Amino acid sequence: MRRRTVLSPDDQAPRMARAALAATIPPPELGERYPDAELAIAELTNNAVMHAGLDPPRTLEVIIIGGPESVRIEVVQPTAANGVAQVEPRYERGRVGGFGLNIIDSSADAWGVDAGPPGKVWVEFRR
Repeated sequence: MRRRTVLSPDDQAPRMARAALAATIPPPELGERYPDAELAIAELTNNAVMHAGLDPPRTLEVIIIGGPESVRIEVVQPTAANGVAQVEPRYERGRVGGFGLNIIDSSADAWGVDAGPPGKVWVEFRR
């Protein structure tokens, strides 16, 4: 199963990405892994919205590939994904950041970056 969803790079993108995941891979199919996949798709989409430097009409793509042994989620942006890396979490007045990829790294079976362009950040969860 494969689903490609095109998203506008705005604050609704993570919600729409989670909805695409639910429509493609219903929660029971991933069991206890589903919350991790849901968090990962929202985090990767949010990161692309925040850091890809996109303005409409440019868009993001979320590609969800469900196989018998794993689920792969790809967030693709038309710009390069240079510099995508885990960073030390930071606490600044009014802003917290740096946790997302660390959480993904600890919960996913694999993740990575294809710098591009187009840039792609992907994550995999085994069933």
